[in-house]
Amino acid sequence: MQLGALLGLSLTLGMVFNSSNPIGVRWSKQPEQSSTATPPNGVTASRLSAAPPGATRHELPASEASSAHSSGVVSSIHWPQVQPLFEGGQIVLVDARPKKTFELYRIPGAVSLPFDSTEEELSAFRQKYDTNTHLVVYCAGGSCAASTILTAKLLELGYKRVQIMDEGYFGWLAQTRQATNAAAAAAQVTPPYGTSNLSPLTEAVPSEHAPDPPIAAPGDASAPNPSPTTWALTKPLLAAGQVVLVDARSVPTFKAGHIPGAVNLPESSAKAGDYLAFRTKYGTDVPVVVYCSSITCSVSKRVALKLVTEYGCRNVRYMTGGFQEWQAAEFSAAKPNPQP
Repeated sequence: MQLGALLGLSLTLGMVFNSSNPIGVRWSKQPEQSSTATPPNGVTASRLSAAPPGATRHELPASEASSAHSSGVVSSIHWPQVQPLFEGGQIVLVDARPKKTFELYRIPGAVSLPFDSTEEELSAFRQKYDTNTHLVVYCAGGSCAASTILTAKLLELGYKRVQIMDEGYFGWLAQTRQATNAAAAAAQVTPPYGTSNLSPLTEAVPSEHAPDPPIAAPGDASAPNPSPTTWALTKPLLAAGQVVLVDARSVPTFKAGHIPGAVNLPESSAKAGDYLAFRTKYGTDVPVVVYCSSITCSVSKRVALKLVTEYGCRNVRYMTGGFQEWQAAEFSAAKPNPQP
């Protein structure tokens, strides 16, 4: 009896010591370690089966990966594949860049949903496009991350078919210009300016901050589009009805005084419908000259860029001296010569 009691006490003490000892024997089965190492920088591990064979995989930030897309992987798609789907109305093309950039230039027909959209803006988008809609998201291209960030948010909203167009706006621009060059070469014609000698991602879209090209006369097809011009070059063409003169200043300023014959297309308030109405009325081949207030005003250049990059106008100039240049030329010419 005493022997049994001693054995029981020894067993109890041994088990207590074993459980408190870090190198003791563990009687319960421990959870197995995952065979997949956790990627650095909080990126979720990729499941390669989540994207079609041959497609680029985008790893989404772990903090933004959707539970509906738990692998955090989205496949990419390229413009040659996007174009027929887009033209056939089978996808919605989503521009993830900031709103101001979208308003300056974009792929025609794309909708804007900036990567930093508020919850209200995301909710409004979801109400307009149901979660079964096939979405293709793009930003500038290259190292731009806006499309990836927005895609993660769209997946969180429950969208089931979201892809990223890797080449972005600049890649689309390059491919579109190259296609125009090829078509022009086949037809043995000269392509319009802005579509020639462009390789992908080597030539940026025209910018209001870029240096001005040389001054050119309205209607000069060999000049960059758009280019600066002067009132002296514009005046005879306007008198002959060979140019459309556009005042880009606000409506009240235009009404207070403008160059006779000008039409108002105010940068501050003109909508896409106004630009489309302008293009419908005048076409894309007619020479256009845009002006604003003075040499320090960049509004005319921005409107000229918009007419070129978004609405396909092929012969656009901006009058760098603006309304003041016209005033100085016309009013000084009207003054009588002083008497000797």
